[in-house]
Amino acid sequence: MFITSISDERTLFTEELSLLNATIENYTRLFATVGFADNLLDSFIVAGGTVIVGLSLSVTAAYAFSL
Repeated sequence: MFITSISDERTLFTEELSLLNATIENYTRLFATVGFADNLLDSFIVAGGTVIVGLSLSVTAAYAFSL
């Protein structure tokens, strides 16, 4: 999957996939035109909030059960 993501679109279906003709053009276009960075930031915020809520509930429950 990673090799496919760094392969050139023209050579994707014509040649055997290899790292010799790797390019980061797909990732450049992804961050420049789609707004993927904003979506990635939103995902990190949601994941961080989930971790904080989960840890706070787990720590308080663990303390209550330890008494």
